[in-house]
Amino acid sequence: MKQLFLFLVAIATFQVSCKQEVAKPVVLAENISYSVFAENNDGNLPILSQFYFSDFTSAILENIKNNKVQAHEFAGSNSMTFDKINENIQNIITQNSLQKSPKECLNELIFNESWILDTATFKIEKKVKDISFAIRYLIPIDSISSQFVKEPIFTVMLNDSLNSENLKTLSIKAEYIVKLSSCDSLFTKLTGFDTKSFAKSLINKALENKITPYDYFSESPKILSINDILVSLGATTDSVAIENVENGENEVKVVKNEIVYEEVTELVFIEKWTFDYEKNIFSKEILGYGPVREYFKPYIEEMKVKSVPFILRFDVPKKNS
Repeated sequence: MKQLFLFLVAIATFQVSCKQEVAKPVVLAENISYSVFAENNDGNLPILSQFYFSDFTSAILENIKNNKVQAHEFAGSNSMTFDKINENIQNIITQNSLQKSPKECLNELIFNESWILDTATFKIEKKVKDISFAIRYLIPIDSISSQFVKEPIFTVMLNDSLNSENLKTLSIKAEYIVKLSSCDSLFTKLTGFDTKSFAKSLINKALENKITPYDYFSESPKILSINDILVSLGATTDSVAIENVENGENEVKVVKNEIVYEEVTELVFIEKWTFDYEKNIFSKEILGYGPVREYFKPYIEEMKVKSVPFILRFDVPKKNS
């Protein structure tokens, strides 16, 4: 009888382990492009801690000059030489009276990536296929106003399928937003990414306790309750006083608000960036990410605000079971 019991336990254990192995990485998005502004942003996102962009740019330009990496036109196939890149940058500097050197003018990165999703943990792996270097600068519209202009200068192809043991740290904490609509940004493209379905799955998994939601605004790991998340998503029950048209008296009406998944318009990412200058590998280790909700503030007309209901953190040591 004891042997039969142990045999059944062994079968049960095997079945559980098989079920745990079912969740395999899937391609979340085949081709995603977005830009990240790399200069000091006065405390607003993006924030790239200890990222010295001019040093990174100088190293890439030096590799192009020495034929260690191939550069080509943005959204084109024609190759670009080091001299041609410098010439294009210098023309922009001259035409717009920019008070910067060519390497200092480059201040925005445009990433082209594929995203892989671990369906069990909902951790995303980003494979950076290429990066483009752009210039973002102000031009006057009239005597009192101006607007930002972005001009991509060149693109560098990267190795997204190689491993590296010679990665140099670029930023210890890169925190930035990726929009979930290509209509919101000139350089945002979301090929093969079902953003609405992903946002719904991300939120529902957190509410079902299948993934651990953390407080975005807490430096130390703080796990949120389901009620915390529901409140942040506006899924609350409110009591509203409504005037009765027949007798003129106020009556209290209970209003139950549902989750509006379409209000998730962005994702916020927290990452560590590293680069291999020999193999041309840009690596992003995702420390955490979460949904960004954009909505109109209740009872205040035309006041749109953003909030981060929760984030997933992958920098928190797992407890031994």
